[in-house]
Amino acid sequence: MTFSFRPFSGLLFGAALSLACSGPALAQLDLPGATEPDQAGATPSPAAPHKAHHHVVDGAVADRIPTQDTVTGHSIYLNGIAGEMQLDKVDSADKSNVTLKISKLSFAGDKITSQAESCKVDIAPATAITAHDVSQPGTLKSFQTDLAGCAFSFDVMDGAIRVHKLDAVCVFKAADCQADPSGVWGPSPAAFGPDKIAELGRNRAAAENAIRKDYKVLMEKAHKEKGDVKPIAHEQASFSSERAQTCSDYSREGQHGFCDTAFTEARAALLNVRLNGMPSVAADKPKKPKRKKPVMQPAAAPAPEQF
Repeated sequence: MTFSFRPFSGLLFGAALSLACSGPALAQLDLPGATEPDQAGATPSPAAPHKAHHHVVDGAVADRIPTQDTVTGHSIYLNGIAGEMQLDKVDSADKSNVTLKISKLSFAGDKITSQAESCKVDIAPATAITAHDVSQPGTLKSFQTDLAGCAFSFDVMDGAIRVHKLDAVCVFKAADCQADPSGVWGPSPAAFGPDKIAELGRNRAAAENAIRKDYKVLMEKAHKEKGDVKPIAHEQASFSSERAQTCSDYSREGQHGFCDTAFTEARAALLNVRLNGMPSVAADKPKKPKRKKPVMQPAAAPAPEQF
């Protein structure tokens, strides 16, 4: 699965950001008219995870790309533990142009003046930050947004988003805080009970099985067309290493496997969509013409005897 970094669009905010520090390690970014948080510095309680739509039918992953419906209307956290983000839908008559708003956003980071000390920046704009759909055919649903001083884009997985790596960390000088929002934002580990963990395991196994089958088809097609199989093998190896590296940061990943599952299902869906646009190996094989059995002609009736 390839997550490409995309250029950001020039979204503008109607008002300038002003900073109000509520403590040495906590700052809030407000636009005029923004409401104050209920409790400064309070750590948000983990919300119950949205019921993700796992596209598993009879053990096979369906060829559906995860949609924004699995990540809207509830809080998600960087690596399940840091910061907080809430995405909400924006009603629009144009259903083909999906827009989301970031109605809640906070970053956890390190102090600029003392990187050994942690800090937190609560961003509370009067007008919600807008994220526009920039998805391309055959890719994950992708959105990009402009946040003053910290523009970022993200891909949607099932129940989580993955924020692309930025060129540099986000710096909030007035708050004496710098933060890196890149990584997987998803539910808190506290939200996963035994039943949910078991479900994640089943879904991950089904997705891995689908990937193996689709990978085999891709390799067979490359061999048949005498193409180079190295890029296909490299792509698969890159996916495995990228998943391991990214999900190792998710809180208590070894206990629930949520990040691994979301990553694997996204890869399976992408491969399935990719193969749907390709002729199957079986269809490419020329069919041998069937030999027709000779039709036995009925014997001619004997000529009548002449007298």
